[in-house]
Amino acid sequence: SQHPTAHPTEVASSIPSITSSLDPTNQLIMHPSQHPTAHLTEVASSIPSLTLSLDPTDQLTEYTTQNTTSHIMAFLSSTPTILSSLDPTISSTSTYTRKATPIPTALQLPTLYPSQFSPAIPITDLSTNPMDTPTNGPPSEDAVIFYVIADAPYNGKDERLLPKQIKSIPSDGQFLVHLGDIQSGKDPCNNKQYRRADMIFQESASPVFPVLGDNEWNDCPDITKAWKLWTNYFENYHSKHWSHDLGVEQAPNRPETFSFVKNRVLFIGLNIVGGKVHSRTEWKTRLRDEFSWTVQLIERHFDRSAGVYDLGAIVIFGHAGPSGDNAHYFDPLKNYIRDGMKESVPMLYMNGNSHAWLYQPGFLDMNNFLRVQHVGGTSEDPYRVIVEPLKYEGIFQSKSRAVTRSVFTIDRKEASLSDAKK
Repeated sequence: SQHPTAHPTEVASSIPSITSSLDPTNQLIMHPSQHPTAHLTEVASSIPSLTLSLDPTDQLTEYTTQNTTSHIMAFLSSTPTILSSLDPTISSTSTYTRKATPIPTALQLPTLYPSQFSPAIPITDLSTNPMDTPTNGPPSEDAVIFYVIADAPYNGKDERLLPKQIKSIPSDGQFLVHLGDIQSGKDPCNNKQYRRADMIFQESASPVFPVLGDNEWNDCPDITKAWKLWTNYFENYHSKHWSHDLGVEQAPNRPETFSFVKNRVLFIGLNIVGGKVHSRTEWKTRLRDEFSWTVQLIERHFDRSAGVYDLGAIVIFGHAGPSGDNAHYFDPLKNYIRDGMKESVPMLYMNGNSHAWLYQPGFLDMNNFLRVQHVGGTSEDPYRVIVEPLKYEGIFQSKSRAVTRSVFTIDRKEASLSDAKK
């Protein structure tokens, strides 16, 4: 009551770039009695991505002001450490009310990221870099090498060939990822189909991480039964048949997800599917939960003192691409990479689902983001992916059927084995 705008002023002053762009003359801060909350609204509105993550409906007006600073409390309430650093007497509880019932979510979406209070180092603009000189070479000791398959087995040919392909994966592979769809969309989603995939995956010498696909879940006639079958066979699948020290974790209440860090490379497996949307609420909640978890995983590795991320690369796996139904994950992710991470860590998104090869540098219009879409099936050998976290130069390069970037190398080869019945 003595200082109705003291901590809002501190919020603004702690972000010089926003303060200067907000009001070069500082009139709003110099005359708070005339505009007790105007500059707070401007701060929020000047960062659309933060406004979006604060309120899924994109409307700050949903928050009913109880005092002159209540909406900034709502704006910062999901970041208690920032609140306490601004004013130790401020409590983040009971500071605002909503006119509408919020969409239920298991995880609270972040609004401000620690990295926004320290400068991150942007990468080189890739738009002007050459793309015609490959730099393939032997992997370094710090390289992470893994293999990727997708959208199989669909038929008898896949059922005969895929086990051979998996069994023939070279010993340099540290793990294998299946990008979803363990059966065709015409298959009956019964125990036989899931068991078939389970037996095929067990041919791998290294841990297997299955990503959930729509053909074995939301496109099935009975999605509840399909979910039960998938979790029965593939939840924590990496530890059912293999011993390893990858330190895998899951998102809260999301048994189909996985994450681990190896050699400063963060790997994240998510439930991003195509197909039927049975519940808009479930779809939005799941994707927003996964976005929140993605941010939490990345921000663990932000070094405040240095203003950089202690990550050499980030690899995200999902079954489907950024269709309209999946915008609830990819839209805020784009904003976070741009505004929070400053495009400072090389990233790769790998998906299947569309049955067509796609190599997309500058994914989501982000210079640091590469998308690779697996062609699926068994017409090609499992993709060999090499991640070189210590040799990043910010250059995408491609040649023929091999795609190389100084961090991510994706080797593709026509199927080298026969599907003959023997």
